[in-house]
Amino acid sequence: MLGEIRRAVPELAVSATGGVYTGSDAFAYIRAGAENIQLLSFLMGKVRSGLLIEGDKFRQVFHKLMFDEREGLLACMVRAGVSRGAA
Repeated sequence: MLGEIRRAVPELAVSATGGVYTGSDAFAYIRAGAENIQLLSFLMGKVRSGLLIEGDKFRQVFHKLMFDEREGLLACMVRAGVSRGAA
């Protein structure tokens, strides 16, 4: 649906919400055209799996979303061959 909205109204800024628990989820929204991603559900405690680092909830969630070896945003981007400045 997000891709269809972006094609129909390309100047509309789209914020992706809901269902972002992994970097893979975020990457899918970005690839579909989202301008930004909201992480409220994950930050408010609806965690699907254990968080591996210590610190406050934001730090734990950010680490999992960005650096998880399988589903982190950086791992997804590397697998997809995304270069700097492109998603």
